[in-house]
Amino acid sequence: MCDAPCSALGLRPRLKHDVTVEGLFQMSLVQRKIFKACYALLKKGGSIVFSTCTFNPMENEQNVRWILDTFSDLELADAIPKYGGDGLVGPGMLTPEEAHKVQRFDPRDERMDCIGFFIAKFRRL
Repeated sequence: MCDAPCSALGLRPRLKHDVTVEGLFQMSLVQRKIFKACYALLKKGGSIVFSTCTFNPMENEQNVRWILDTFSDLELADAIPKYGGDGLVGPGMLTPEEAHKVQRFDPRDERMDCIGFFIAKFRRL
């Protein structure tokens, strides 16, 4: 489990949040360093779940893209059971197939009464 520190943009109630674009970018880099350390401990055939409590694409889908592009022996696995919505699709993020495998929980979604968070599961080949 890689429950990385994050910007916590998904937590509520949130009356004030001092965050900058630079801060969000730096947080995604910290998450990548932590993921690298987790990856070093992952055995072949093992799984790792990457999660955050934010709905910031830089910390979620863009990091998943980076993970898939950086670690050729990792595959994105279905994060089941599936309760959350699909991830975001677009340049530098996920393909539609990849987006269906992750789970994005958005407090703005009327079907969910939850904080914002994100889950992606990887398996080492």
